[in-house]
Amino acid sequence: MAHGLSGIPNLPSVQLLSSNNYSMLNWREEGKAITIRDSKGIPISSRQIRCPKNLYHHGTELRVPPMLDNVIVSAHDGPVVALRRLQPYIDRQTTICLALAGLGQMEMLNQEVFHDPALRPNYVLCHSYHRLSKYTDTKYSIKMEPRGRMFLYPVPRDAEDPNMDPKTSASLGNQHTQHLVNLLSTPLAFGTEVTDWQGFLRWKLSGMVYQSLADTISVILGCRYSEILKNPAAMAMWDGMCKETVRIITKLPELRARRDMIWHFKAESFRKNLKAKLYREGDHYSQWISAIRRGVSVPVDFMNGYFVKRAKELGLDHSQNSLAVNAVKARHLSRTAELKLFIPLGLQPYMTDLDKIGGGQDVYDPELDGEH
Repeated sequence: MAHGLSGIPNLPSVQLLSSNNYSMLNWREEGKAITIRDSKGIPISSRQIRCPKNLYHHGTELRVPPMLDNVIVSAHDGPVVALRRLQPYIDRQTTICLALAGLGQMEMLNQEVFHDPALRPNYVLCHSYHRLSKYTDTKYSIKMEPRGRMFLYPVPRDAEDPNMDPKTSASLGNQHTQHLVNLLSTPLAFGTEVTDWQGFLRWKLSGMVYQSLADTISVILGCRYSEILKNPAAMAMWDGMCKETVRIITKLPELRARRDMIWHFKAESFRKNLKAKLYREGDHYSQWISAIRRGVSVPVDFMNGYFVKRAKELGLDHSQNSLAVNAVKARHLSRTAELKLFIPLGLQPYMTDLDKIGGGQDVYDPELDGEH
């Protein structure tokens, strides 16, 4: 997104915010630019960007003007902490684009950061179908497959300000979200499509079902995607959780008027496509495994956890997804404790143990952690 927005004429410079100082070092080493390459690694476009700033360095002045117009959040680890740091620069005229995995982050931010409904920012939810991958070990040079798509849903404001007419409040909110939507629709490479809530769910939930199965089970077992297919017990877990998740989705009240979407998720072809996608992953590892190995949390609360939340609202069974959430969190907590102690206590791999998360594994694995 930073690369695409940097190419829009007369737009203020894009400012990247990071959680560490390594981003600044990499920025200098890589020519102070973001480079997009094709699937073969051949450069397509390179654009200069401003030096990233450390979001958590309290001595750093993040912005000279008083308020931010637009904020794009793509950091899955700690969006609450990041936006709490930016809160003094955000008001009801700010629009936040949540380009994050899963659903439920907006509600969490309103509950934990933006408490006053009248002063909350505007939101645009984003779901991207762009295939991106790292180019060697660089940070600002990435490979991008052609023909990607990006779906945007501008969230309408509620009538939450007692001092403002509801129609005026909604109209002003729409102006702010539309401004960001227009910006994100300008770069043709984004393949931007604006949709309503039901249409957004059609694309978002399909991806969430896959990740809630493939990435979750991969983390629980600590294995490659291909090893899930070879394991009958793992595939039994897959089938059971898939049925439970589809049952929850097809009972969502916002989809009652969309019989086409309900049949889409119920169709046997949907389940077959999920397994076909898992097969195409081959011997790759889930990015969630790489994250947990480094002690970084993964968005399981907004994948399986979102389905658990909706199931509770509807009084439906959510046992499989609840178990999956707890299992992934247990792996993360165990790995975090292990990294703090620097001791793989009793977790050394043995015999044919292929677990790639904990126990005797190096903190950095070139094959695993260098893939993404």
